[in-house]
Amino acid sequence: MYALREALAAFRRAPVLTGLSAAMVALALFVMGLFGLAAYNLRLALSAIEERVEVVVYLRDDARQSEIDLAQTELANLPEVLGVRYVSKRDALEQAQRDLPEFGELFGSAGVNPLPQSLELELQPAARTQENVERVSMAAAAYPFVEDVDYGRDWVDKLFALRRIGAATAAVLGGAFFAVAALIIGT
Repeated sequence: MYALREALAAFRRAPVLTGLSAAMVALALFVMGLFGLAAYNLRLALSAIEERVEVVVYLRDDARQSEIDLAQTELANLPEVLGVRYVSKRDALEQAQRDLPEFGELFGSAGVNPLPQSLELELQPAARTQENVERVSMAAAAYPFVEDVDYGRDWVDKLFALRRIGAATAAVLGGAFFAVAALIIGT
């Protein structure tokens, strides 16, 4: 009650100065809130992209099912891996025809399925780091019946570089906005 009485008395003595001070405090708090909201949304967007990071292991056509099953079990037992899904040549063709209808003629007219069978490795949420992705990729590439391992290296590198830049920028700008807001409110 005392603070409210003093604020009203100050407003009666100098209404313009008190109004400007209140507006500056409100603006400082608004800018801090806006920055916090932008930083939060950037973190959510990067997390959504990070969830899509997966390792795809393309297998040779002559790979035996027993070898594939063994690799699937061993890769699923890696601590960084959440799950492994086998995609047959037929499933890959059906998915390509569904996802890429503009290439329907190419996939349907050849009479031969050009797509390889593969293993899709989903990583643990805490293990979606650049080092873990590369470690899992190297472990998968060690099998003799593996033709190629792909995880979108360029995209993963850019994603984690963007994450580091975003964290550094948020720390610097957040600190600066906090200092300005504290000085304005203190004044």
